[in-house]
Amino acid sequence: MAGQATASSNGRDLVEPHDLPITEGLRENIHRFRKMDDDVELKPILDRLAPYPPLDRTPSAETEVRLPEIVGGLGWAWHWPR
Repeated sequence: MAGQATASSNGRDLVEPHDLPITEGLRENIHRFRKMDDDVELKPILDRLAPYPPLDRTPSAETEVRLPEIVGGLGWAWHWPR
C-alpha cells in the first residue's frame, strides 16, 4: 500500500489520511458518494465491507474512519462512470 510506504519514509508507525494517494478524481467521487449516501445510507454497510488486509503500518483512527468513504468513492468510479 502506498500509504504505508509514505508513513514509513516519514518515520511513522501510523498511516495518516494524508499518506493515502487520493487523487482529485477520487476526491470528487468521494464527494459524490457522500451526497448519494445521505439518501441511501450505504456507509454503515461499507463500514463492515471495507476492512483492510494486515499491514506493516497501522491506520490511524482518523484513517480508519475515512476508509468506508474512500471505498464508496472507488465504488462510485467503478459503477457510476460519467
